[in-house]
Amino acid sequence: MIMLFLKLANFQLIDLKSSPHIGVCLMVVPEHLDWHSDMDEYISSKKQLFINQKEDDVAIYFGPNHISLEVVSVSPARKFLF
Repeated sequence: MIMLFLKLANFQLIDLKSSPHIGVCLMVVPEHLDWHSDMDEYISSKKQLFINQKEDDVAIYFGPNHISLEVVSVSPARKFLF
């Protein structure tokens, strides 16, 4: 079995058309607003990683960061916090 791990930047996620079996959302903070028009667009780009997941996929998020939970909330996958 071959496993591939990718770390995608927020600007790479904005037009993503599919979601991985396992997605991880780290802490979301407004440090990338130099590229996005506002915080809502930044959060929307992060959601693209999870929006097309299936119920048997996995969404992992950083529990202490409420925005990370918001990002993975668009996924029907099983959710795990760290």
